[in-house]
Amino acid sequence: PGARDAWLALTANSVRRAAWDAVLGFQRAALAVPLAAVDAGGGAVGATLDVVVARRYPPLFMETLGAARLVRCAREEERVALAHAARGLPPRRVAPLFRMRVCDYRGGARLAAVTVWRACDEYAPREGARLRIAGATPTRFGAMPGELGLSVGRAARMRPAAADAHALARSAYRARRVLRVDDLPRAVGAEVDVTGAVAAHTRGAGAQLSVLRLRGAAACVDIEYASAVFGCVAAAVGDCVTVRSCRVAAAAPAVRLRADECSEFVV
Repeated sequence: PGARDAWLALTANSVRRAAWDAVLGFQRAALAVPLAAVDAGGGAVGATLDVVVARRYPPLFMETLGAARLVRCAREEERVALAHAARGLPPRRVAPLFRMRVCDYRGGARLAAVTVWRACDEYAPREGARLRIAGATPTRFGAMPGELGLSVGRAARMRPAAADAHALARSAYRARRVLRVDDLPRAVGAEVDVTGAVAAHTRGAGAQLSVLRLRGAAACVDIEYASAVFGCVAAAVGDCVTVRSCRVAAAAPAVRLRADECSEFVV
């Protein structure tokens, strides 16, 4: 009876065509696939992804409120948690997570946005590190339009691996470079790190976006951010601020940047 109840579930992302003379049964070597072979609608990726951490972002916290989900940075989550505890309210449903963007270790131009559902201090790989990930699941959460998104839950396996300098140089990984306001690219969607002096800071009320204006030698740039995610960024006029991992939202007539959940303000 037990054998009749047994079944085997296969997903497109977990199988590959084998050679005609391949030995049947369990295999000693794990099946590895490149990011280019992962189908967003192909189910769980049972095969191993051999990747390099191109970008690692700050820790986040997602609170579930009925059907709504709110994502906050660590500083804003701490403020909300203290206010909640002071009011003696029931426990909140909050899950820690962090995000990365990864590229294939053995070449390839495709990048994937990876959401890791565990605390950042539990396992936080550095940028440029090689990882082997098994059991990831495609998702739209945290991914840009047209970008592959992957979710790594508790059941998935993620372990570091030694990286060869020559192989790393052939991958799509490039170290961060902080740009001045005057040197920003005019490519919509580009992810940049920018530094400059605060020329103005307009704080939005409610759901309105706040705007931080940075001044360079010959130009200024506006950086929009959501107060619900970052709270009140403590940046006054004249302060030197670096904003990591913001995106070019508009390039004409002037460059405008947008800070999202993966961005970080350093004052």
